Amino acid sequence: MYENVEYWIEIDDTGNALRQIIIGNNDIQISCKTDCLAEGIIELEDLEGDIKLLDSNCFEKKWKSIINNFEASWGEQKSQYSIGQYVRGRIKYFYPQGVILQIDKVQGICDYEELKIWNENTILQPGQIVKGIVSGYDETNMWIKVRLM
Repeated sequence: MYENVEYWIEIDDTGNALRQIIIGNNDIQISCKTDCLAEGIIELEDLEGDIKLLDSNCFEKKWKSIINNFEASWGEQKSQYSIGQYVRGRIKYFYPQGVILQIDKVQGICDYEELKIWNENTILQPGQIVKGIVSGYDETNMWIKVRLM
């Protein structure tokens, strides 16, 4: 806890943040709903505050306890976006998992390298329109998976 704020960060083997929870000031942010994911490689020795290393089970329990609040709306969103359905969204931000898209009121994800190829390797930036079809659902992050077309 640092300045009455708790940061829970899941880090992959290369040091990139994959998921993040921020709890403080009567507010909870999670990286699958807001752009709060730590950027770049996380170096533990550079962090300040009371650092506690947790196992993946502890992080997962915390994550699930928070996203349970979104289960009903996630179910409704999935029912509105069936596999194979055409979607159009805007690039919102970039995460290690891929490009996060805003598709109406739901977030989607597509592959960064695939999107670069589809855009003829032009510079990708927030706000750009992306078209594709729903190819599945990322249940962990509550994102619609989008395959480009």
